[in-house]
Amino acid sequence: MMPQRVRWILPTAITAAFAWVLAQPPILPGGAIGAGAPMKEWTVLGRFDSREACEKQRMSANSALVTNLAEYAPNQGAREQPTLLAAASRCLEAHADGE
Repeated sequence: MMPQRVRWILPTAITAAFAWVLAQPPILPGGAIGAGAPMKEWTVLGRFDSREACEKQRMSANSALVTNLAEYAPNQGAREQPTLLAAASRCLEAHADGE
């Protein structure tokens, strides 16, 4: 059996290791981007130990999207939703309660 103190420390250490999350909002019925949706409905794309690392990944992913979108979505309509979704992605500070 694990000592009580270790069980209490482990979740704190894990949370502290990933202080920032890269998240994107949900797509609402009808295809709208749910940027105003509660955070619990957003999709976590990655976990990072700093805001800088998170922002670097967000910018890199958005740049890759723009670079490759013309090839995979040749018409403007097919490009709009992924572009808006990428633009709405955010680096958010993680909370101890998992949000």
